[in-house]
Amino acid sequence: QAQKYNTGTVECCNKFSSVVIPKKNVSEIKKTHSSCMLKGFIVKTVKGQSLCFRESVPWVLEAYNQMHNYEGSGQQQQTPR
Repeated sequence: QAQKYNTGTVECCNKFSSVVIPKKNVSEIKKTHSSCMLKGFIVKTVKGQSLCFRESVPWVLEAYNQMHNYEGSGQQQQTPR
């Protein structure tokens, strides 16, 4: 589980999960803060749960890259009319 420290917005991991979360259930993925001892990804689910995963987990790395490449591409999602 992700742990928040006294600084408020810094989240670090003290243990890692091995479950696979379907992409449709992922609301956010971010890297642990640079000050954290254990490096990895914090995955937030649509139900509000936060889980930690190692940097080497393929599905998390792929989902992180897809989310951040799309957001940083300057493209906007089209909404059907």
